[in-house]
Amino acid sequence: MRNPLKIIMLLFLLLGVAGTANSAGTVVKYMWNGGGASASWADQYGSSWLEVNESTVNHQPVAYLSFNTNRVDPTSEVCLTDQDGNTYCFYSRYYWEYGYGQIPIGDFKASSNGATVNTSLSGSPNFYYTRCDSDEINWTWTCTDEAPAVTISLTWSNSRESSSFNSGVNESRFGKYMYRTNGSYRSVSARVSGSFLGYALPDDTRGNISIGLNVAREIIVAPKP
Repeated sequence: MRNPLKIIMLLFLLLGVAGTANSAGTVVKYMWNGGGASASWADQYGSSWLEVNESTVNHQPVAYLSFNTNRVDPTSEVCLTDQDGNTYCFYSRYYWEYGYGQIPIGDFKASSNGATVNTSLSGSPNFYYTRCDSDEINWTWTCTDEAPAVTISLTWSNSRESSSFNSGVNESRFGKYMYRTNGSYRSVSARVSGSFLGYALPDDTRGNISIGLNVAREIIVAPKP
């Protein structure tokens, strides 16, 4: 069986080391004006979160995309047997990815009934990306800022299951980043499908389609807890 304690400890180690890469402070700040969409999902290999919003820069429409993910390499499963004959299995390689910044406005389309994003990170010069890999067998830690030549291709479909109105300051934290929203926006529930950085989303992925006006968005490198 897998040793869940070791997996949890390694994930905390991974996120803890990642949190020391930058000092605390805002890395992205923009005004959300228009459509937006978000999604989060998890499977046996890890979890991910993504958000995309319409905005303007120098009176020109743009879209902002942000995401984070932490996953194990499914090919890295290792099984060890102790002196009492108990066998423990765990994944020895982990990685996390963060991305945020502008993508071409034509890569994102949103309405009250649905939304789509189809974009290549390697073709977006105003987009920041980083990935770090941890190998617990060889004790290596490697990072790269070169975005992979793969497409993020997601579709949101209004599920008409729920809707919400949000106002004020909302904060959430994923890994080393804090995401802050200040303003008012409306959201409807959505089913989400497609592919993300080379793998297909789980069938039960859920998200939201939103619309906001003059909503301040910040991405902040959060201090370690």
